Amino acid sequence: MNFFNLDVPIFVRKKSAFVGQDLPGIWRVHWQLGRYTLLSTFYTRHDQACLMWGFLSSFIFVTVQFLPISWVT
Repeated sequence: MNFFNLDVPIFVRKKSAFVGQDLPGIWRVHWQLGRYTLLSTFYTRHDQACLMWGFLSSFIFVTVQFLPISWVT
C-alpha cells in the first residue's frame, strides 16, 4: 500500500508568478543593481502571512527581552 507517489519529488520550487496571468495578492520583488539581479522572487498570500507572523514574533521577543519595561507599570 503506497501513500506517496515516488515519481513526484518531495520538495518542488514555486512556479513563477511572472508567467501567465496577474494573480491578485502576490507581491513581486525584483532588485537589480545595474545588470546584476540581486533578488528576484514573489510572495504569495501564505508567504506574506508567515512573514508577518515572523515580524510580530520578533517584535514581541525584542520588546520583552531587551527593553527595561516594568510589568507593574
